[in-house]
Amino acid sequence: MEYSFRIKNIYCYPNYQNLNNVVFTILWDYIGTDGTHTFDAPGSTAIPFDQNSTYIPYENLTEIQVIGWVTQYTESSVLDEAKALITYRIQEAYKPPEVINPILPW
Repeated sequence: MEYSFRIKNIYCYPNYQNLNNVVFTILWDYIGTDGTHTFDAPGSTAIPFDQNSTYIPYENLTEIQVIGWVTQYTESSVLDEAKALITYRIQEAYKPPEVINPILPW
């Protein structure tokens, strides 16, 4: 199984401590594929403001940097749950549940 992130949206404070567009939440999909089937699990990560770290202007952010924040600040249990959901959905794709459409009982 291979996993990756897709960044869907980034929420910023327009002005925070004399800085512009300070990221505070990232919305993402965690995507898993077995080469045949692909499924994604949505999530979000709160990004704490650290005045001791180097500020990167919003326009200079890279996808790799943002994904790094997601992996750094998302609790491992959240990603474990996402992996479990992805695995379940992909396994289900190989053996979908039987669905029937019986006539109405009245």
